[in-house]
Amino acid sequence: MTNIQRVLCAAGVLCTTVPAPVQGQTTGDKPVSELSIEQLMSVEVGTVFGASRYGQRVIDAPAAVSIVTHEEIERFGYRTLADVLRGVRGFYVTNDRNYSYLGVRGFSRPGDYNTRVLVLVDGHRLNEIVFDSSYIGEDFPIPTAAIDRVEVIRGPGSSVYGTTAFFAVVNVVTKTALAIRSVEGSIEGGSLGMRGGELLFGRETAPNSPLVLAGSVYAAEGEQAVAVPGLGIAHDMDDEQAVKGFAARGFGRWLLKGSYSVRKKRIPTGAFGTDPGDPRSRTRDARSFLDLSYDGRIRGTGVFFRTAYDHYAYDGSYAYFPAFGGEVNQFTTDSAYADWSTTEAILSRRIARRHFLTGGVEYRNNFRQDQDAQVLEPEFDHYLSAHHSSQVFAAFAQDEITVSPRVTVTAGLRHDRHGDLGSTNVRLAAIYKPADRSALKLLHGSAFRAPNPYELFYYENPAPLTPERIRTTEAVWEQYVGKSLRTSASAFFYRARDLISQVPGASRDQFVFVNFDRAIARGFELEAEATWREMHLLASYTFQDVDGGADDHDLTNSPRNMMRSRVTGPLFGRTLFYGVEGLYTGDRTTLAGAVADGAFLGTVTLSTRELSRARVSVTIGNLLNRSYGDPGAEEHPGDIIPQVGRTMRAQLAWRF
Repeated sequence: MTNIQRVLCAAGVLCTTVPAPVQGQTTGDKPVSELSIEQLMSVEVGTVFGASRYGQRVIDAPAAVSIVTHEEIERFGYRTLADVLRGVRGFYVTNDRNYSYLGVRGFSRPGDYNTRVLVLVDGHRLNEIVFDSSYIGEDFPIPTAAIDRVEVIRGPGSSVYGTTAFFAVVNVVTKTALAIRSVEGSIEGGSLGMRGGELLFGRETAPNSPLVLAGSVYAAEGEQAVAVPGLGIAHDMDDEQAVKGFAARGFGRWLLKGSYSVRKKRIPTGAFGTDPGDPRSRTRDARSFLDLSYDGRIRGTGVFFRTAYDHYAYDGSYAYFPAFGGEVNQFTTDSAYADWSTTEAILSRRIARRHFLTGGVEYRNNFRQDQDAQVLEPEFDHYLSAHHSSQVFAAFAQDEITVSPRVTVTAGLRHDRHGDLGSTNVRLAAIYKPADRSALKLLHGSAFRAPNPYELFYYENPAPLTPERIRTTEAVWEQYVGKSLRTSASAFFYRARDLISQVPGASRDQFVFVNFDRAIARGFELEAEATWREMHLLASYTFQDVDGGADDHDLTNSPRNMMRSRVTGPLFGRTLFYGVEGLYTGDRTTLAGAVADGAFLGTVTLSTRELSRARVSVTIGNLLNRSYGDPGAEEHPGDIIPQVGRTMRAQLAWRF
């Protein structure tokens, strides 16, 4: 990052914006400590922005939607976006002791850096433009204290968002100044040498001029000894550090926001043939953006305009283990740097009472997509220097048609141009509502993912890559009963083709990418949410059967059965709250044909109501101390990567 870019990022983080209510935020939110027990325990019909780029009730949105609120984030001790998403039905997380990878409805491929899920912050695209990665661990760039809620929109979203909105869209909505209304701070510490802190500020400095500032620091030593199959023990190689900053500033209808984050992690698994005893093996990821938007109305037409600048930097250092094919004491560095600007304009208007039209255009100039790699020891060799740029043009339109008071139909279409590659994708949805709080949704849509520069240029692929494509059909039933019960049932089928997969290359430490995989999946999801005797309960079950490849074999890292449950409620006169979560992820096949056994993981969080402006919480993860592992990728010498056992974290938070 140049000095000018650093100054711009710093300026953005000191004077940036609050997302508008049209993006799905509620302006009357109270801190969780000020909500009554009745408010905490009610089951409301939420509002979602990310499904159609305008605010809708979840029951009216043309997708199967889940929302995780900041109250739930506090009650269940979530500290990362990965923690939030692993508890959402149909989602699971794989961790290779460096990055966290998201699986959706039985699909999570080795070498996929979360490229098939689009992650947004208040509608701003977070997936970078070299690997298409979307970070969900400590590398996620927004402090958790600044998150108001997380919207999870299942199914293909390319008819609205274009590439990478393949299986789902995750929109993280940040808190408003009104929801914060003070200065909030916290410090925390726990097992594995974990320590950190967060600071959150929100204030309406002038009429229609809200200001939000948030920052966090995090460090952990990790496990002191990690066994690496065939390579020995990695000692003191599991440490991690992260720093994040976010700011938001509003000026009437204009909004300016920005974020900067940097995260470092050592590699304890011998990935890519690294020596598990050499502390030089580590990765560093930095992400920043500035986003200026306008949201208003002109003669009855909604007008939204956004212009943004993004920066991404990755630096990797790898000390190779000679037995894995590298030279003695071979030390290499690997880097990727990207800069891009985005401009988009969206118009929306209701016409003849029956039609709500939304349409827009988007232009993205990817003016820097650089990748470099070199051997530093024993002899210098600059073996990769790939410097590229590209442009993206897109236009979309969607019509929400009110056929009758009980029936609505949504039809959407978007065309994208990624250089010489083009793709047109559709969304069709019919929603029948026999009552105001019940709905039957019939959904169909398509999506694509364009090959990214890492897949195109890092290795010498045997053949040119083409975009991945998917078609999904789903039926959803949603029913709310009073304020005490919500039920949901869905059945889905998807067919993905031309999937880009990482496979071994000519040498043992090299890989290539090819379009050869496909996936055919069918499954169903059941979920119930209820309040009972001052307890709030949620339980879900997902069954998914995913076949891949020419012989329809079971896809790797694809659990057939998943169960999620959580319950929260008050203790001891409502001064203490408990949050208990149980997650079961079924057996998963590994690349070597072995099985990573299914595991049930329990988490318990105890938190106090705010007492004298202070609040204390304690979270115990993997409560039963289960031994389990996640499937590894091609670059890992171990077929199954062991995960940590029982952990404990304590947090002290206060409000000034």
